[in-house]
Amino acid sequence: MHQWSRGSSLIQIIVLDYKFENQQAKDDSEWPEQPFTGIEMTLEELLEKETIKEIRIKYSHYFDGKMVDDLADLFCEDAVCEFGPDYGGDWVGKETIRANFASYAEREGPPFGVLHAVTNPLITLIDSTTACGRWYLHDLNTQEGVDNPLILYGLYDDVYKKVFGKWLIYRTKIDFLWPKRQYTGFRDFKKENI
Repeated sequence: MHQWSRGSSLIQIIVLDYKFENQQAKDDSEWPEQPFTGIEMTLEELLEKETIKEIRIKYSHYFDGKMVDDLADLFCEDAVCEFGPDYGGDWVGKETIRANFASYAEREGPPFGVLHAVTNPLITLIDSTTACGRWYLHDLNTQEGVDNPLILYGLYDDVYKKVFGKWLIYRTKIDFLWPKRQYTGFRDFKKENI
């Protein structure tokens, strides 16, 4: 059940989980008068989350399509990519990030020879200028003649900052799940002083 209120920008997404034994509701008046469980957010919050989702989706398209300048523009000037020792360690600053992605783009074959397929976004707004997100990563080799297209599975763990009205990636790390497991878990915002 979706409820849109004209007087405010409140959207309520209600998930119903009721079991009716041998009974079917003929109209809305027959639904039980009990509190609903679900997700509640303003239209503005929903739009912010959708805007943030676009960043990670663009990241995949730009990286896989070898559009390195467009990819780098998704990051804050002081961004950090935390990719672990097997992938160059921490890449600190937008220019270092641009240079390292350019290096990877040269080595990974033709455009879209590798696909960074991202799914299951979990976006949380921390405040009006900070958000975090986690995404499942399916990294695939799509070049002809490859016996096994699976490169790796992982989880992106991102922090986003809104800079001059535009959401950008502030921190990103990958928790690698397969073939080599390097899982550190959810970020500790207090410890990292974010």
